[in-house]
Amino acid sequence: MPTGTNDSILARVQEVIAKKTGYDPTDLKLEANLTEDLQFTQIDFLAVMKGLNQEFETDLNAKELFEEIETIAELVERIEDETELG
Repeated sequence: MPTGTNDSILARVQEVIAKKTGYDPTDLKLEANLTEDLQFTQIDFLAVMKGLNQEFETDLNAKELFEEIETIAELVERIEDETELG
């Protein structure tokens, strides 16, 4: 686990991804690649980002982030940056 990763944020991200995709939260590891490991489509990513924006009260642009974010760790890091919870 990368240094400084907020376990609370990770758990909330895992919960939202699980709700939106049906994955078991325990299968959602930090290093999981969203498109390769989890087979996310852009539609999946948009649904997850909508859920994350609601969960964390952020306004992250899902369309832009789809090209930038590859792993759950990167997603958690971006949320930490946006919320200053990290």
